[in-house]
Amino acid sequence: MDNLLRKKTIEICGSETIRKFSRVCFVVLSLSIINYQLSIAKAQQRTVIAGLENNTEYRALIEEESAMVRTADSLTAGITSLRSRLRIDTVGRAAASAAIVSMEERVFEIRSGMARLASRINTIEQEWILAGLLSPSATVSDTEGEEAENSVSNLVYNPWFESGLSSGQLAELRGAQEAESRLPDMVAQYRTEHEELRLLAMEYDMAAAPAAVDSIKGVFDSLKVGLVSLDGTIGSGWEAVFDSKGYLYNLLADKENKHELLTLFEAGMERLREEKARWLDQGAPAALLDYVLQKRMLTDYEIALASAIGNEAAADSLRGVLAALPGPASLDGLAPVELKEKLLLDYSDITIGDSPYNASNPIPEVAVWPKGVIWRVQVGNFASRQSPSVFRGAHPLSVGEGGDGRFRYYAGGFPTDSLAGAAVEQLRKAGFRSPSPVVWMDGEAIDPAAESEKIYRINIFGIEELDPAVREVIASATGGEVDIVVGEGGFMLGPLDGPAAVRLRSALETLKASTPEMEVQLQKIPV
Repeated sequence: MDNLLRKKTIEICGSETIRKFSRVCFVVLSLSIINYQLSIAKAQQRTVIAGLENNTEYRALIEEESAMVRTADSLTAGITSLRSRLRIDTVGRAAASAAIVSMEERVFEIRSGMARLASRINTIEQEWILAGLLSPSATVSDTEGEEAENSVSNLVYNPWFESGLSSGQLAELRGAQEAESRLPDMVAQYRTEHEELRLLAMEYDMAAAPAAVDSIKGVFDSLKVGLVSLDGTIGSGWEAVFDSKGYLYNLLADKENKHELLTLFEAGMERLREEKARWLDQGAPAALLDYVLQKRMLTDYEIALASAIGNEAAADSLRGVLAALPGPASLDGLAPVELKEKLLLDYSDITIGDSPYNASNPIPEVAVWPKGVIWRVQVGNFASRQSPSVFRGAHPLSVGEGGDGRFRYYAGGFPTDSLAGAAVEQLRKAGFRSPSPVVWMDGEAIDPAAESEKIYRINIFGIEELDPAVREVIASATGGEVDIVVGEGGFMLGPLDGPAAVRLRSALETLKASTPEMEVQLQKIPV
């Protein structure tokens, strides 16, 4: 009978291994947006957990973490100041840019260190919290002095339980009551961290500089891990409370032949299943949903239990608790936060003038991104690396070593072939002998001049129909002569020769801003 009752109380919860409770303090990089700054600078001040004040390692780790936060704050302020100078000090732009990159790298290192510290801090906190949640140290004898004070208004201190439960069961019940009192603070912490994650996602959406995007994503990922872990700790902690209280309440009700209470409990569980399914469909986080719904159900059950044993003072107290409990609607806005994929394509026009490159600031390696389209102009193909002076002051430049061991130099970065074509003419007028456009599509470099003998297909995913804007781009890039096949999950366009496929893939990329859900894939067809 005991096992059957315990099973009934945990049907809705499910079992899962207790996961680590993690909270990550962080600093968000200030960004210059248009002509003003949007700064959401957050250095979450970690609160020392009550009961750990005398833990020497714990206090030392928190002090070290605080020092890292202050250092990151100082660096972030310096980055913001340098960015302001970039707008007005064109002479010192190269030096300021280099300093910003160096400082951003240092901020990233600090945040990585903070994540490692937070992992150890959270392990200590988790061990302490879960020790209280799952292994309450209080025994019946430890709480004898409290019983007289609590027996009137606190249900679990009623003599009915003392006479009907073993000393171990009574300690478990009262330990669950104590552990339950800690959970509201965890739920409040979840709300705080979820809001920080939401604001961080907004800042990520507005970030443009690759270093800033990488830094923000690193902090977001760390905080996301912490939030998931906190969700797991709330779920595991509440499951332990609900399991213990429900099982012991029902065990005693069965002993005392109060079968109407068992029927009430089963009816409450049935309602929970229906409510949970409805609210999960609306995106509520599962662990918090269990807590909110089951807490209300359990409190309602405790009111009936208190009345059944004649403890109206406890019943009245619990009615006040029930009236103040939030409902599932309080979880609105707590759906999982995800980062939208960001294409960090470094588009930049070509300038002819004083070169920013020298021995201490060499021409960088060409950046290749796994997704997206970027055109560049190849300005040289050499057997060895060249001095920046060879390139007539053109910048920005980049260099890549090919599989043949030769070094290819590129200028600029453009979203479309027409802009790259204009840059070719610009470089010819500046004295470059044979500049030629090259395009990177989803991480692969393609020379349009060498593609005429190859056959491709364009696959489009993520949209249910080709709207007029998409069809217009397709018609413009292909002259209107392309087969469109509706396939499973998307559209297939082709076959297309190399130049037409390159034009179409590049043209479709220009629609990403207005149709971010659209995914475009260039597929080579074996011939």
